Amino acid sequence: MDEPSKPVEKGFVPLILIGILLWGFYLFFGGEREGEVKYSDCREIIKLSDNPIQLFYKKFTCTYEKTASGRIRRGTCVHIEHPFSLFRSNNECDIAYLYYKEQEDVCPKDYPVLQYDDKCAKY
Repeated sequence: MDEPSKPVEKGFVPLILIGILLWGFYLFFGGEREGEVKYSDCREIIKLSDNPIQLFYKKFTCTYEKTASGRIRRGTCVHIEHPFSLFRSNNECDIAYLYYKEQEDVCPKDYPVLQYDDKCAKY
């Protein structure tokens, strides 16, 4: 005879499905890509923190400063929102969402600054 399913097993499958849906949503609507974006002419610039919840639903284009081995030292990430109208040009920018990417956490507290040569410094 078949054993009845345990309540833990019944609750585990929906959690996995929800996790897969959130991951797919993030890949489709959110994330970062490397490139350059002009945002100085936008009507409004909103600065965000490097918080995953604030950045989840937008695709950001990032300009990075990297070390010799490719680790990120710092960066600027921007998402531009263009207005939709029949009477406005497509090059106009309403809102730019901006956040600054911090260096990768590879340096000890005594030498917190990651330099171009992948060495950590005090200043």
